[in-house]
Amino acid sequence: MRRFFRVLLLFLGLLIAAFKVMEALLKVREDPEEREPIGEDLGGDLQMMESFDGTPLRVEVLGQGPALVLVHGYFGNLGFWHYQRKELSRKYKVITFDQRGHGGSGTPHTPVITVEDLARDLDKVIESFAPEGAVVVGHSMGGMGILKYAEIFPEKIGNKIRGMVLLDTTALPISRALYGGSLWYKLGEKLILPSTIICIKNSQIIERLKELLTKTAMFPVGVRYLCFGPGASYNQIDYISVLARATYIGGPLMWAAGMFMEDHTSVLSQISVPVLVCSGGIDRVVRPFASYQLNEKIADSKLIIIPGAGHMAPIQKYRECNAFIDEMAREV
Repeated sequence: MRRFFRVLLLFLGLLIAAFKVMEALLKVREDPEEREPIGEDLGGDLQMMESFDGTPLRVEVLGQGPALVLVHGYFGNLGFWHYQRKELSRKYKVITFDQRGHGGSGTPHTPVITVEDLARDLDKVIESFAPEGAVVVGHSMGGMGILKYAEIFPEKIGNKIRGMVLLDTTALPISRALYGGSLWYKLGEKLILPSTIICIKNSQIIERLKELLTKTAMFPVGVRYLCFGPGASYNQIDYISVLARATYIGGPLMWAAGMFMEDHTSVLSQISVPVLVCSGGIDRVVRPFASYQLNEKIADSKLIIIPGAGHMAPIQKYRECNAFIDEMAREV
């Protein structure tokens, strides 16, 4: 038994050392974004508003012009859109908000948070801050919310939403679109959803584990592999750690339970506005095939695969993403 524990401790020590070496290699690379204060206060008009069920949402309006509504994804907040808020607000009224359970927005007293909740939050934001209509941009989970909006508010497509940019997202159940999808889907209802519910009930313990994990070398190394492409900026990678630390785990767990098996493919053929579908070429979270499916089923859509980008394309490849968003806004 002692021999077993000695071998185990040796293995863990080597593993920790390996992650520290990999993190050090990430840090020593030349980083053109090193001095960029990602997530900084850009001086926008911050407001709190009540959503359809009374949940408070933190909303920022920055700039003037035609409206863009940017919808962040899992474990994000409006700071995720740093590069888009900074650049696009020179030409557009850029509206961002923290999704419920994230950032400065509230968390409802419900067992789970659903994609329909996001769609209804989005509706309230558009009605309150862009009643004239807007181009909406959704990343990952945010894109799923936009598709749900099209499903439950079809009469507002073309009126309140004039165009869509769907970044690294899916209409398929997220359990199918994730890296290793078929396995997640098979385990979903039997194992993952019940486990998630247990984690929600013990969210304080899970939060503590998350805090510990984000302080280890394992976290940035894992983020680099899952979310970024080659040559990624360490400053950008580290900002994902900042977002993770700033987000209490209860909200994302409630989201996971509510969206894991949802399917939005039936609405794709009904979307009548121009749609730009973008995916990182090596996205290891929502696999690019999900973007191919969106492009295939949405009639007026264009597909762009961004070479060398992972799931965080709006951060790592922000120049390209900003150009695509600007193109859509000018066309509609």
